[in-house]
Amino acid sequence: MSYKGLVNGGSALILSLLASCSSVANAAAADHEVGYFCKNCSYQEAVELAKQNAVPNMSCRISSTPMEDYVETCYSQPKRYYVLNETNRRLNGFTVKHSNQGKMRHELQVVVERRNLSRDHTTLILEALDAKQLLARNLAKAAGEFSDVIDTSSRSAKSSYTLNNIKTVAKASGSDPKANCANDPHSQALSDALNPFYADGLTRQLKDHIRQGIRSGEYENQEEALSKFNFGLTGLNVSASINRRTGPDVAISASWGMKEKSSTYFDHEYISVHDHSTSSLRWLASVEGGEVKLSLSQFNSFVGGISVGKLLGGSTKFKISLCVARALADAFPANTFEKTTKHEDIMNWTGPYPIIGNDWGRPEQSDRGWICEYFFKNHTGAKIAGFSFLGRCP
Repeated sequence: MSYKGLVNGGSALILSLLASCSSVANAAAADHEVGYFCKNCSYQEAVELAKQNAVPNMSCRISSTPMEDYVETCYSQPKRYYVLNETNRRLNGFTVKHSNQGKMRHELQVVVERRNLSRDHTTLILEALDAKQLLARNLAKAAGEFSDVIDTSSRSAKSSYTLNNIKTVAKASGSDPKANCANDPHSQALSDALNPFYADGLTRQLKDHIRQGIRSGEYENQEEALSKFNFGLTGLNVSASINRRTGPDVAISASWGMKEKSSTYFDHEYISVHDHSTSSLRWLASVEGGEVKLSLSQFNSFVGGISVGKLLGGSTKFKISLCVARALADAFPANTFEKTTKHEDIMNWTGPYPIIGNDWGRPEQSDRGWICEYFFKNHTGAKIAGFSFLGRCP
């Protein structure tokens, strides 16, 4: 596959995508503001966020009275908190404290009061928002450009392993293109999904794509904007943080929500010209500690119409083609199979679940119709419980 602005995937990674952030020179003395970035919250919602996230720590003293009753007196120190509305850039500062100081624990009530932030902190928080939004734009743009359709008939796919050294599995046939696993979109998609080296290579290509976009001017230069902060993001539903700026005078911390939607994903569709059957993988792109990372969205990735998460979940004994069996053997080299004589397995073969990969993997005329159960083992050599599949015997 090729992408606009992409450099050689094997080239050395010389430049860091994001500039690293130095540690605070005097963190203990820093005037530190802690807060939350909301997508578009009202003032009252901001107050509730402050109540939830900045409850002061309470300390209580218990003393006895002449009547031998125990009296609890509790105190707390106020906390400062801010909430930034990303849509209208409204910044609200709060002091969160307990009323009824010196009373019993249950009598202390959380109250929130408005306050103003310093000019330096306000500037820094808005700069952090700019950097966050710039990063999101660049990553979303790259993800949008990284979607692709993979023609499996023009792609080389080689297996490192065989099923118990059975070398008759999926040999190439000039008369039947479906006899060759190299043409099978389903096993190729599953192989890529389970191969960590494939994900590593794809991550390197995405990094290079973003760098080249910045160098060419198609993407916004983010180095200066991001050099002041440490960022951490994970997954499609963002749970993230921005850490503080260097310097003893002002510092900030920020986080934002688990339910924030971000279009930082891309899809790869695997299609064969021989029967137009397809499988697809969805990759989630994130930035964690200044590094681009990819993870597979298993339940949004499909092999022959079944999600990868469900296929690997072990709750259903799916029926698989020989090519899909071989892709699983690549991922789990310790494997075995045995001819099944179980009545329910034989009957299930014609049951409601489709054969994942259909008739790929051998010429139809040589299929003797035997049904085998494929087992896969962990690093100790023990069978993985509940992880088996039915398929035609090699």
